Amino acid sequence: MEIKHQRPGNLFSFFHNVLIALSSVRCSQTLCQTIFQGIIITFISAKAVIDGHMTLGGMMAVQYIVGMVSSPVESLLGFMQSYRDAKISMERLNEIYESEEEEDVKKDYLDNLPEKKDIEIRNLTFRYYGAGNEPIFNRLNLHFPAGKTTAIVGTSGSGKTTILKLLLRFYDYEEGEILFTSFEILSFVAITPWL
Repeated sequence: MEIKHQRPGNLFSFFHNVLIALSSVRCSQTLCQTIFQGIIITFISAKAVIDGHMTLGGMMAVQYIVGMVSSPVESLLGFMQSYRDAKISMERLNEIYESEEEEDVKKDYLDNLPEKKDIEIRNLTFRYYGAGNEPIFNRLNLHFPAGKTTAIVGTSGSGKTTILKLLLRFYDYEEGEILFTSFEILSFVAITPWL
């Protein structure tokens, strides 16, 4: 950063050059605001000294007072921003806690998983919510034997993740059934033992 030397009487040109030099320097928003505020206050108080409305000692006092006040004000503004962010987060958490249970609490589900843990998908039809969506799966049939490693392979967007989300009951399907050891997952199997 290069600042040209100016005559003492040409204070406006000097601050103009300082502002041009600072505009080319990369700095954080807070740092740039602090520098810019300091320059503006210095310019106004120096102009008042030159015009005879303020003494040089008064200018130094203004600089000192502004310097002492700016840091607590910035801290207060930062605290207010943090408070607002925390308030929004708490409101969102309360929405989650106050939402209805996904499982019907009055219904008896299987809590203990049986020995045979085969998973079978029969004639499953599923489409994402919204008007005009074509079915992702139309009469899909799959069998996942217990104790075996099963790979679901396909291109991007073919429905691999959707199958897993259907098994975990993130989505409800239109037709067909997902059986877990001959029990339908939506009707009889609780989701909590799976998590």
